[in-house]
Amino acid sequence: MGAQSHVLEITSSVSAEKIFKGVVLEVDTILPKAAPGAYKNVEIIGDGGAGTTRNITLPDGGPVTTMSIRTDAVNKEAFTLDSTIIGGDVLLEFVESIETHLVVVPTADGGSITKTTAIFHTKGDAVAAPGAYKNVEIVGDGGAGTIRNITLADGSPVTTMSIRTDGVNKEAFTYDSTIVGGDILLEFVESIETHLVVVPTADGGSITKTTAIFHTKGDAVVPEENIKGLVLEIDNIVHKAAPGAYKNVDVKGDGGPGTIKHITLGDDSPYKTMTLRTEAIDKQAMTVDVSVIEGDLLLGIIEKVENHLKVAPAPGGGSICTTTSKYHTKGDAVVPQENLKFADEQNTKLFRAIEAYLLAN
Repeated sequence: MGAQSHVLEITSSVSAEKIFKGVVLEVDTILPKAAPGAYKNVEIIGDGGAGTTRNITLPDGGPVTTMSIRTDAVNKEAFTLDSTIIGGDVLLEFVESIETHLVVVPTADGGSITKTTAIFHTKGDAVAAPGAYKNVEIVGDGGAGTIRNITLADGSPVTTMSIRTDGVNKEAFTYDSTIVGGDILLEFVESIETHLVVVPTADGGSITKTTAIFHTKGDAVVPEENIKGLVLEIDNIVHKAAPGAYKNVDVKGDGGPGTIKHITLGDDSPYKTMTLRTEAIDKQAMTVDVSVIEGDLLLGIIEKVENHLKVAPAPGGGSICTTTSKYHTKGDAVVPQENLKFADEQNTKLFRAIEAYLLAN
């Protein structure tokens, strides 16, 4: 049996005591109120302490449907939780179990850092890739030069991609990587450079910015007028480029500032509705500001999500599309990391479909 570890750190302006209470001690009470659609059902066997098992049924439309979690140890004074995922299709066919160690650390400003370490115990020499990936082959130590050859989960519009890590800066919160192979590149893209930076905000939160630069083969360049079409003609293009993404779109307005779009999402999405409001649009600068103001996409804990999209011509041809999202939560609510990841994946998937349509038309 093999083992692979993964570490996730989340910084919050909320105190360590309050975070630990919300995500550990009173999670069974708080989670249904904070994110009513997160689980369809939870069967609890035990008193919440060591030995307790939670059999969880996840919402329809997600990549997994069930998981069973056993609590191994809880330390209220040290703000730590040890648990193990011991059953469910979340383990896929090659994972024996997933051990998780969670610790919430107070910070000097009164906030906290939640650090979760997951150890995937795989069958044989398999490499774990929960949910989004069927398999990940890692060549390297995780630093610059490391290659990850990824096979994506069934149902994804693409099946393979190879990502090279170019640089990691822990102090500046930046990560540079390049997609160098796989059918995610389609037939006309040489590589995709990505630059991710997490920027602290004045209120103790953060903004995550991801910039992608597409290097195309030969003269395969998305013309500037077609990039404008990505923003200006999105309502016409999205139905042709990604016919299953939206079931219905009700537009109120002329497409400019103040326009409201009530969207019913496709059957494959774990969410059903979202309402978008156009805040600003600049045709010359190729920028658009849009806010998600309603819908179950907001989970019941988010007031709104501000999105700023900018498309700029790349020096060597092609284009750079940068999207910045800022989540405004209710009170001390914290947006789950898996929801942020889902939003990034869905936005990227929709962008790829529209990009392919624009190149073909």
